[in-house]
Amino acid sequence: MLTVTEAARDKLKSRLLRLKTGSKTTIRLIPAPKKPGKWKMIWDKERPEDQVVESKEGIKILLVGADLVRAIEGMVVDFRTTSQGTGFAIYKLRSTT
Repeated sequence: MLTVTEAARDKLKSRLLRLKTGSKTTIRLIPAPKKPGKWKMIWDKERPEDQVVESKEGIKILLVGADLVRAIEGMVVDFRTTSQGTGFAIYKLRSTT
């Protein structure tokens, strides 16, 4: 299962709300081209087989293709501030067992 933190949900929602009302476009998580093990976010439209993450208000804030569901198992999408700046962090949780 993909975990999207509250901070990431809020930031994704705020970015989507900047689009025109009625837009069917949302944010999709994809593997970063030419960067194995890395991820990126792009603007895209929902497809029937997508896994959809919604905000508390029911806004579709993040899409993941059915072909990537296994790859994102145990992953976390977060939005954080570090000494290097602010931005999304996409990482895999380490197993504690």
